[in-house]
Amino acid sequence: MPDRRKETVFGEGEQGAESSGTGIGLYLVKQLVSQYGGDVGVEDNHPEGAVFYVELERVE
Repeated sequence: MPDRRKETVFGEGEQGAESSGTGIGLYLVKQLVSQYGGDVGVEDNHPEGAVFYVELERVE
């Protein structure tokens, strides 16, 4: 995934070139995780592809 795309993929209505979805899924994930003080993102997966991650605070 190009770096410029990584910055916009979580935007409302963003769709991939071959997507048949609505573009709301990753946006909702970002919003919900943010409400709990967490973070989501995407990184390169070598040799190809991407890895999406969700980080939340651990509660003891």
